[in-house]
Amino acid sequence: MANEQKLGKKEVVHLQIIYPDWQTDPQYLEFVADILENEEFMKLHQIEHHHVTTRYNHSLFVSYVSYVIGKKLGADLRSLARGALLHDFFLESRQEIEQMHIGSHNAVHPHLALAKAQSVFELNPIEEDIIVKHMFLCTPRCGIPRYLESRIVTVADKYCSIYEVGKGNPEKWMQWMTVMMIRFKQLNLHFNH
Repeated sequence: MANEQKLGKKEVVHLQIIYPDWQTDPQYLEFVADILENEEFMKLHQIEHHHVTTRYNHSLFVSYVSYVIGKKLGADLRSLARGALLHDFFLESRQEIEQMHIGSHNAVHPHLALAKAQSVFELNPIEEDIIVKHMFLCTPRCGIPRYLESRIVTVADKYCSIYEVGKGNPEKWMQWMTVMMIRFKQLNLHFNH
């Protein structure tokens, strides 16, 4: 695949250690090849994400983790892999989003990603829901994920983010885990009342 050369050595090693099959999984690659080879999407290689990776590699990590989980849960794997890959498909930096004065990064970037994805690719309702609601656990006002695939990506995105941020920094990892546990507890209270 042409994009293998564009991944940084550190990120390729990172992905291969966690999920070594993504580059040789023919079904996964069939679902996402057009996205991975798209010039606009490849611009995500240039954008730092979570201070430790690129937005491209984070999106790929979330997509393949979601795909693996979705196989076990009987999800629509094509929509899942594609929606997850596009969940952070926006080119604006955190600072540029703050300067827009329309909301926090967590609240705004899913809408930017959806608009960008819609301008480049034809999306189905599951893919749209995945993109716009993937921050549900951090920003509940985005709406409750409607589909199984959306819920998978919401959780996979947090797992991958925690892994990326906490890798080599156990204190940071524990800090993120604590925040996520508090949010899960709040959601549980919300849904049980």
